[in-house]
Amino acid sequence: MTLPQTTLGIDVSGKRLDAYAHPAGRVRDFSNDPAGIARLVDWALTLEAFVVLEATAPWDQALLRALETAGVSFHRANPGRARDFARSMGLLAKTDAVDARMLALYGATLPLVPTPSADPARLALQGLTARRDQLVEMRKAERIRLKGRPDPDLIDSIGAVLSVLDDQIAQLDKRMQALIASSPDLDRQQAILRSAPASARSHARCC
Repeated sequence: MTLPQTTLGIDVSGKRLDAYAHPAGRVRDFSNDPAGIARLVDWALTLEAFVVLEATAPWDQALLRALETAGVSFHRANPGRARDFARSMGLLAKTDAVDARMLALYGATLPLVPTPSADPARLALQGLTARRDQLVEMRKAERIRLKGRPDPDLIDSIGAVLSVLDDQIAQLDKRMQALIASSPDLDRQQAILRSAPASARSHARCC
């Protein structure tokens, strides 16, 4: 009798990787660092598992690269579609363990297509974009503090932080543009976005 393939659902967070192996029902958790990722990949190889995880950049990037390097087949799920499946299965209780089980069932129930190997340039751009978004949020927070009429002794400090953030964001913009220019696929995509309506460009940046 042929045993069903193991589907390994992984819930990814900044510090932890919660994994659920279906149909065996085995549960393990790993640290989201090189050592923990190596142990998780070894487990996936031992199980000969098909891995399912939600897209959670930048937290999933190191795991994705490790899975690709090891030759482990995986599906990087759209979070909205995974949530729809969870709702249909009554699995919307928000805990990491439940999410890992839901993702394993998602992969075992539906004919998910393995995610193709990512373009290194695209992965690098995702990392730069995520970092830029973080700095932009930090800049917004500092500007709000400045508008709140802080103590005069703090104005210089806030101004200095804003200057550093402006410089860092500008540097990231230059690196992103250089990366796009060096990649035909990314350059082509940006050209398409430039020609699209503003609403479509906004949606593309958010997805």
